[in-house]
Amino acid sequence: MTALAENTKPQATAFSTTDLWMIFLGVTWGINFVLLKAAVSEMRPLGFAGLRFALATLMMLALWRAREGGTPIARRDWPKIALLGIVGNTFYQLFFITAIKLSTASNTSLIVATSPIWVALFGRIFRLDRASRKVWLGILLSFAGLYLIIGSGGDVRLGSQSLLGDLLALGGAMSWALYTLFARPVLARYSSLTFTTWSMVAGAPIVLIAGIPDLLQTNLLAVSTSTWLILVFSATFALSIGYIIWNAGVHHLGQARTANYVNLSPVVALAVGAVFLAEPIPLLKLIGAAVVLAGITLARRG
Repeated sequence: MTALAENTKPQATAFSTTDLWMIFLGVTWGINFVLLKAAVSEMRPLGFAGLRFALATLMMLALWRAREGGTPIARRDWPKIALLGIVGNTFYQLFFITAIKLSTASNTSLIVATSPIWVALFGRIFRLDRASRKVWLGILLSFAGLYLIIGSGGDVRLGSQSLLGDLLALGGAMSWALYTLFARPVLARYSSLTFTTWSMVAGAPIVLIAGIPDLLQTNLLAVSTSTWLILVFSATFALSIGYIIWNAGVHHLGQARTANYVNLSPVVALAVGAVFLAEPIPLLKLIGAAVVLAGITLARRG
């Protein structure tokens, strides 16, 4: 992948409209996480993921055709976009969904939340994004806050029983980090819409194929309207629009700063659970949420 390392524009340092979109994305992903927990209790996870990703990809193709009218992609860039699509879409989606099945939700959430750390670490290794000390401190501070949110209930345990799921979650975090890092050089030449569309096209087939066995065992006619609505919401906002916003953030803010915004999602999920599901919020979780927000702010100013 080192061949993808090319010169890109300087990272933005002033708070901008892109940051507002990243906050919107963090809120959307936080809401989506709560909704998905309800949806996969009725529809098998891999089947749901396959349908969701296929629908999102079709939406992206229609939007790309309407907005950009078939923007050509250079032949030399097709392998890069396809590889990034497989790493950031196929690998991440399958690792994440399977990890939830094999491990606990708390373990999976915490391990996937290490992706900003991997972005900063890989960025330094591949010389793509040298995070400052302030950015590093913000990332680590956010992760500490996440541990307070997710681990304060005492249900985060890494052990042999869930080891495979934990390793898959780690693989998902690394996959997303690599996708985030190596997307930026390509985004210097193409719009977020074009790159997102064709990277999703590359990643969609395997995700859909992996979900076919689950779909064959599911009575789709018996699936509730609320689950179908969640699927459409998730495909539209969490995937299609979400990926466009994410890649725009990578292009304008840099990889490490963008990646740290992902830690806003558990804070939003915590708030949504409290408001709509009457879930209690212990003091440690409130402190953790404050620490996460402080870490995101510090990393953004770094």
